[in-house]
This record gives sequence, C-alpha cells and structure tokens, in this order.
Amino acid sequence: FERFSLPDNARALSVKVSLEDRDTVWIGTDAGLYTVRGGVGAKAELFLLGQPGAGEPQIDALVRDRAGNLWVGTSAGLRLIEPGERERARPIEFTLPAGLPAANVASLLVDGETLWIGTRRGLARMPLRKDSSSAGRFALEGEVLFPGIETRSILRARDGSLWVGAGNVVGHLSPGAAQFKVLGQREGLANGDATSIAEDARGDIWVGYDGAGAVRVSSTGAFTTYDDADGLPEAQISTLTLTHTGSPLVATWSRPGIAAWRFEK
Repeated sequence: FERFSLPDNARALSVKVSLEDRDTVWIGTDAGLYTVRGGVGAKAELFLLGQPGAGEPQIDALVRDRAGNLWVGTSAGLRLIEPGERERARPIEFTLPAGLPAANVASLLVDGETLWIGTRRGLARMPLRKDSSSAGRFALEGEVLFPGIETRSILRARDGSLWVGAGNVVGHLSPGAAQFKVLGQREGLANGDATSIAEDARGDIWVGYDGAGAVRVSSTGAFTTYDDADGLPEAQISTLTLTHTGSPLVATWSRPGIAAWRFEK
C-alpha cells in the first residue's frame, strides 16, 4: 500500500471518494478535492473548486468520461475539470436555476454518451456533447426522475438494465423499457436507504443499505438479505464493490471506524 497524507492545514476529516487517472490520484474529502502526482512520498495538494478564500465543498462523486473530462459531484453543484486543467476547476452552472434538482450531487455515472447525475432531490441526465444552443455548454435533458428523493447510487448492469438507489427504494429500468420499476420492502428489499449498488461475476445485483445490511437480487429475481446473522453487521454500508474474483466486498462505517467484509459462498 502507498500512503498519502493531506497537508497539515487541511480541514478534511474524512475521505469520501477517490479516483486514479493516469499520473494523478484524485481524493475527494468532506472539505475539498486533493490531487497526488508522482510516486511514493508525493504530497497531496488542494485543487481549488470554491472561490479563493472561501470554504471548499464536500466531494461525493468522481467520474471520467471518454473525452478525458473529470466530472466532480460536490455539495455545491457539478464541476468539470477538462484535460490540461491543473490549477482550478470550471464550475458548470447546473444548480437549481439551470434545472439540476439540487446543488448537492451525491452520485455520477458515465453511461456511454450520457452522464447520469444523482442529487439530494432526484436523478437527472445530460448528454455528453456540447449543446450549440447554450453557447457551447453542456445541457440537461429530459425530466427529473425520482423527484425529491436522494439518489446515492447508479449502476448500468451487463445485461443493459439500469439500477438506481433512491432513498429507501431501488429503481430498475429494463433494456427497452420506458419506465423504471420501483422495488422496495414489499418486493423483498431491506427497510433502509440504499447507499450503493454493485453487480457480481454471476450477474447478481447487490444493494447496500444504511443500517439494514445488504440484499442480493439474483438473475432469476430472488431476493436474499444478509445482516448480523450472516456475519455482516447492520452498520452503514458506505461502499459495495467487487474483488478481483468478482465477489462482493463491503465497507461499513460505524463509530469508532470502518471495516471491510468479503462475501464467501
């Protein structure tokens, strides 16, 4: 493991998200975005997103699109860092007046030529092309989905379906379907807020919850809940990802710290 330390004057208390991109590691925290360039011993530096002298926003999402743009989801809107920009991000005016459901961007997904934007008050989508009618700026498209509900996770599965964690429900959009099917406790999911969604090597969908364990949705449509009885504490699941073999790896957050749990059949 390589260890990166934030500057002594950093106000950040926790790391929310990270992304390695070519020669740069981007680290999103609860108080700004940091970059690490170089090998062992390199120091993290603050990448300005806010106005000089003002506080830096919380960073909850980082994704890179096919054109090399880095999209940053923050507590103060969406930010774009284009290739070659090293000192400062360019704010994209997709806060409330421009149609984004809320300024707090909680999740992002690059889906081909579309950027899905999950906020505290719904899900929006944006074509990854410059809109000539808006002076070269990117523009949102279509209506807001799951209006008024925090959207913390978005996944495009290998079968082409789209999965969205929105509050205490999960939206499932089958390939070719016009509307999301909403799944909740009645259908077999847990009673809690969906914080993360992942797909394992078998094509099963895993949903992690805040205080309610995890649920596996098999490719046949069966629901299986994993909680304390299965060795998975019902703490807040902050991240649900996969190991190199395709098995789920769950990171939980609870005082006094974090823990990681690997699913074994």
